[in-house]
Amino acid sequence: MSTISQQSFWQLQLRATYTLACKEIKRILRIWKMSVMPPLINTYLFCIIFGKILGSKIGLVAGISYLEFIVPGLIMNIVVIESFNNVASSMVIEKYHHAIDDISMSPMHSLAILIGYCAGGIFRALISGLVTAVLAFWLAGALIQHPLMFIYTFLVTSIAFSLFGMIVGLHATKFDEMPTILHFILTPLTFFAGTFYDIRNLPSPWQELSWLNPIAYMVDTFRYSTYGVTFHSIYLGLAVITGLALLLFIIAYGLLVTGYGLRK
Repeated sequence: MSTISQQSFWQLQLRATYTLACKEIKRILRIWKMSVMPPLINTYLFCIIFGKILGSKIGLVAGISYLEFIVPGLIMNIVVIESFNNVASSMVIEKYHHAIDDISMSPMHSLAILIGYCAGGIFRALISGLVTAVLAFWLAGALIQHPLMFIYTFLVTSIAFSLFGMIVGLHATKFDEMPTILHFILTPLTFFAGTFYDIRNLPSPWQELSWLNPIAYMVDTFRYSTYGVTFHSIYLGLAVITGLALLLFIIAYGLLVTGYGLRK
């Protein structure tokens, strides 16, 4: 390729990425009642029932109120579930309707396909997570102490689970495979990530096993960005989050390059 043709090629790839991302974002905006309202209502109920009613009996946890303690985990739960759901469901639906065939047979680069779909997952996590965060922080009366770390943890978590959604979507051949991953893997991992309890209070070996759960580092790092409270080295938490996102990127990109789940 000449320099001009290379430039034209990547300009076309950028336009294709933008078009695919816009398609995903428009789909999310059309179903805003599904993508925004359920997480908002669920978080409100958790804050009222667990945070205020039970929290008044529990007292302080790690020097902060119980409601403040659970808020970061609730927000991370929304980010994980919504980013995963969006990309996985998009892939499965488009495979079912054979719309993915047009994309896979087009000149689109695998990286353009990956970024386009993941942009939708990140956008859905942002609108669901940020709306939920505004409500939860208002109820808890919380202020963000480390805004840059708050943004970084939020974005990298949404990227990681958008990529995981892509991997599951490529692998899935039926609609019921996606809820299976969600309900039997992701939901238990989010609940056992120290969202509702102090991991340090667990007996051995459950305390050590809890730190094998990468979502525990996401919740703990996000809690640190909000309140300055952490139960592990913050550098270790950032390394785990970033490393997981990079690993999932390599796997998802490799699957797209080989055409796994796209070509029959």
